[in-house]
Amino acid sequence: MFHATMWLIALMLVARPLSAADRLVDGVPLPGDAIVAAVAETDPAELRQWAGVWVGAWGGMLKHVLLVESVRAGDSARVIYAIGDNPSLGIRRAWSRHEATLSGRRLTISGVGFSATYDLNDQGGLSAMYMRGQIVSHAAMTKTDLATLTVSGAVVAWPRGESELLRTALVEDGKPGDLEVMIFRPNGVGPFPLAIFNHGSTAVASIHCCSRKPGSMSVLRDF
Repeated sequence: MFHATMWLIALMLVARPLSAADRLVDGVPLPGDAIVAAVAETDPAELRQWAGVWVGAWGGMLKHVLLVESVRAGDSARVIYAIGDNPSLGIRRAWSRHEATLSGRRLTISGVGFSATYDLNDQGGLSAMYMRGQIVSHAAMTKTDLATLTVSGAVVAWPRGESELLRTALVEDGKPGDLEVMIFRPNGVGPFPLAIFNHGSTAVASIHCCSRKPGSMSVLRDF
């Protein structure tokens, strides 16, 4: 289900071919004429809060940038939706522009049979969710500035989990059985409480590229 979700995110929201004028942000393309919405201190707070660019990763695996180019008094915004490559899923980097709707602390991109919503949280980030029928994917996104992102050689700290191998006492075919886990660490020095979530395999064993990779639900990071 997770891998099907990534395919649908790529196919339903991104359809524009790349060009030589595009700029790469750590592997994620943005159009060369991309701009961040210009707002003044005298503009309403509900408009100023949306002026910016956010970075995250769908399901903790697919790099994603949301850039708000303009906000209009009322309920609309113009945004750029961009994703990076994910070779194991056959997804290629791409971007597209959309007219989005605004409602308080929520921005929504809607299309035929799908939607992507972005909710502002109290830390200034976004809790994002993609939906198409029963298929859902999440991303925790942090705000940054376009100038920093587009500096040559910039490396982005994408908000996602870290994959690690843990040694276990299990033995399979005479070999130690390591457990690959996705770890989300809170900011700070700790100590922190620990929550463990086990969902089993992410795919059938016959699909090697998928069954060997752990799933990652970044929404759990904010639980």
